[in-house]
Amino acid sequence: MSSSGMTITQRWFDIEPGPQAGPCNAWNLGSAANLQLVQEWVQLLKSSGNSWGVYANGNEWTRMFATQKTDIGASDLPFWAVQVGKANISTVTVFPGSWTSASARQYKEDVDEPACKGKVDLDSFSS
Repeated sequence: MSSSGMTITQRWFDIEPGPQAGPCNAWNLGSAANLQLVQEWVQLLKSSGNSWGVYANGNEWTRMFATQKTDIGASDLPFWAVQVGKANISTVTVFPGSWTSASARQYKEDVDEPACKGKVDLDSFSS
């Protein structure tokens, strides 16, 4: 990215299960293997020298890990909550792992956006 002249200050690791089983859904390994895989990814991201956060839906956490409070070792990274509702970040109510607050919130999905010629998700970010 930097070699193309792009300046990206924040990157997001998307952790959510796919709709189908099979090789394209990395989170179908079982809760123990999923936890091991995500902890390896988190360590690699933290050691990359880049600023990373985690994008996830707390309501889907138990589809991938043993419990909603399974700690993946990333609570020191910003959390982008996928939670339909109000745009206000302070109204996020479901936190997976050890997070207790959110830095961003996806509050609406699949909104028709003519300028993009397709659908987009609506998000709000803390300042």
